[in-house]
Amino acid sequence: MSNYVAGPEKSTSIQLFIGIGPILAYGSGDADQQMLEFATTGNCQAIGLLNNHDDYLREYAYEQGALNVTEIAPQKGLHLVSMKNDWKWIFPFQKG
Repeated sequence: MSNYVAGPEKSTSIQLFIGIGPILAYGSGDADQQMLEFATTGNCQAIGLLNNHDDYLREYAYEQGALNVTEIAPQKGLHLVSMKNDWKWIFPFQKG
């Protein structure tokens, strides 16, 4: 049995098991939207980061599952992290 929680249940599970909102939330797609909003809404110290899979050369780009959250990220105060521009390497074998 897996303990993996996906989609809207993430924010409910965080509240249930931890009891407080996180100060840092990092997501990678639409399934993480509610978790990112839960972490950052009403908490000016929390940071919401959204991974943008935009590096077609070094990693399989799958922006399809993140179209909604990528579009609303600026209005929600979420910070986009570009794999193409912000990641020095993606896999260990790509170092150097």
